[in-house]
Amino acid sequence: MNPKDNTIVVFAPGAWSAGSAYDEFRELLTRRGIASFAMDHLTNGAEPPNKRLSDDQERLRRIVSTYADEGKQIVLVGHSYGGMVITAASSGLGLEERAKAGQPGGIKVLVFMAAFVTPKGKCLKDMIGGQLWPWMLVDGDYVRLDPNVDLVQDVPEETKAKKAKHALPHICLRAFLDRATEEPWHTIPSAYIACDEDIALPAAIQDNMIELLPNPRVFRLPSGHSPFLSLPNETADILELLCK
Repeated sequence: MNPKDNTIVVFAPGAWSAGSAYDEFRELLTRRGIASFAMDHLTNGAEPPNKRLSDDQERLRRIVSTYADEGKQIVLVGHSYGGMVITAASSGLGLEERAKAGQPGGIKVLVFMAAFVTPKGKCLKDMIGGQLWPWMLVDGDYVRLDPNVDLVQDVPEETKAKKAKHALPHICLRAFLDRATEEPWHTIPSAYIACDEDIALPAAIQDNMIELLPNPRVFRLPSGHSPFLSLPNETADILELLCK
């Protein structure tokens, strides 16, 4: 059996992004014979804005557990804030861990794509110096994205217009304040896709977080914050390699 036949790539999007933002990229993966799924976070666009990291965690954990029980090997990709979610949801679901317990399937690798690697006791806000950035507009429990700031400067205008259709108006503030309680990269292999032209999460901060991972596979792209939009083929090459 081709390893890809039993593998699925699961995406946990970033803040303000619906899973549908990955539709075109997922079509590219499909053409390469790679199955995929992109989740929607409960914290993105929630009304009232009372959802938190644990709500996204529980949703992703149910999704991953279902695929694992079906015997799937999961390449779990967190983009930006999604790195927080895959960290929170993955404990005990590693492929090797489940095999030792006589269970099928599991997470083959945790992939942080320009994403937050957050140790126990830290929150997203802590990882960017203790203050949310000025383009993260806080209004009560809402955090909106400053419309005057272009965080995907290397994405074609046509693609930006499509991306806007998949954007949510806000994310719940608790998503950025809730603290990590797990460090699954100690038992599950990890990889980091670093984006060297990233404005939203500068490469220097990404590099600091890469150092928190034990023996990660590190890939670097000359990309802004969303390489699946700006460099889709190169990003697909990396994921195809990780699926093997």
